[in-house]
Amino acid sequence: MDPRLRQLLKACNKGDFSLCNSLVLADPDILLSTTPHKNNCLHIATMLGHHEFAREVWSRAPSLFSGTNVDGETPLIAALMAANLSLASDIVTAATQKCNPELLRSLLTHAEQDYTAVDVNGNHAVNYVYEQEDSWKTLKWVMNES
Repeated sequence: MDPRLRQLLKACNKGDFSLCNSLVLADPDILLSTTPHKNNCLHIATMLGHHEFAREVWSRAPSLFSGTNVDGETPLIAALMAANLSLASDIVTAATQKCNPELLRSLLTHAEQDYTAVDVNGNHAVNYVYEQEDSWKTLKWVMNES
């Protein structure tokens, strides 16, 4: 594996953007890299609940909002599946503010699919979200925002 990608993945896993800041300054496109499963660094940050790392990433590469992994999941669905509702809500808000209209349309098209998509366990994103306290209210807010 490319050592630069290894460093980026280490930063993603730790949620520490300072570990990859010099990489990003030297080559901003490194943020567009993906794992063999096609997860980008925004997928990873949302899965692990690294809010600040995710914010740094999307502020530099908003196109990652609409990136899909091999399972067709966007970072939004990754956040929902991790029951990280505040980050899911932040993704919707940031995408609305940062994205150009075509990219936002793409994100929302995926979001609509994400809410109805079934994972390998036969669960919808709603199943994961509903397990959390006060999550139904938040899910309705996220869905209304998108």
